[in-house]
Amino acid sequence: MLKNLKLRGRIFAGFSIPVLLIVGFSGLVYVMGKDIAEKFKEVNRAQQVLVHTDQMFLRTALMARQVRGYLLTKNEEPLREFEKQKQLYDRAVDVAEDLIVYPE
Repeated sequence: MLKNLKLRGRIFAGFSIPVLLIVGFSGLVYVMGKDIAEKFKEVNRAQQVLVHTDQMFLRTALMARQVRGYLLTKNEEPLREFEKQKQLYDRAVDVAEDLIVYPE
């Protein structure tokens, strides 16, 4: 088949195969890159959920500490700190709820 082609046709056939392979592989890399970018977005979202749930755990521990401090000293300062920690806890809950896509 190649013997019947002129030199121009042979050169075209010889260069068209690598060009088609390059175009095909470029498309494959593009599609895989988009998929990986979506996976990274999902991992980042999950990481943010973990950060905010850790904040919730920390704020709960600090609120318990403030309650114990109030019961020991009967001072108003632990109650103010308790309210501050409760506000930070509520803020972490709101952010975490917004980030959670599949609650189950």
